[in-house]
Amino acid sequence: MAAAKSLYEALLNLQQDAPELTKDSKNPHFGNKYVSLDALMSAVRPLLNKHGLVLVQAPSHLPDGSPALRTIISHPATDDGLDVSLMPLVLDKPTPQAQGSAITYARRYSIMALLGLVGDEDDDGNRASGRTQAKKPTNELEKKRAVFAIAKKKLKKTRPSVSDVAELFEVAEEDLSDEATLDAILEAHS
Repeated sequence: MAAAKSLYEALLNLQQDAPELTKDSKNPHFGNKYVSLDALMSAVRPLLNKHGLVLVQAPSHLPDGSPALRTIISHPATDDGLDVSLMPLVLDKPTPQAQGSAITYARRYSIMALLGLVGDEDDDGNRASGRTQAKKPTNELEKKRAVFAIAKKKLKKTRPSVSDVAELFEVAEEDLSDEATLDAILEAHS
């Protein structure tokens, strides 16, 4: 194969040679599988070398001073380079361990994004936005509980009215005429 004449040609060649990434790790919190940094680098380092590309990742900071990871890819044969990836490091707590974990996470995602690779399950941004995909209800009671949970969130944890509960659980308002019955239904489904 002839040497690439530009950074973008080298990236194209790398993407054409890129193997399917193996999801070799499992997130203990969410249960999803993902490609570890070790597996990712084992897969891409030989391709970077083969296509004359250099990958540099280093801790940096954003304009506001918060920590970030800078990812640069260059093609020394043509002096082309891409320095477009400055990823914020989101820390759970201000410790060296949290910083290291955030750097590892950012390295993985920056490499995959910059090289156009996929290594995680697509959850439509739910985890990043704090939404998790709920298990689908399998019976009527579970469906009603799921609807009630959504309604409760919408009502901002205030007590729903008798008519709200009657509509939600498809019962007659007369059946909910006393507070004890209403409380029992709300308790059973909270």
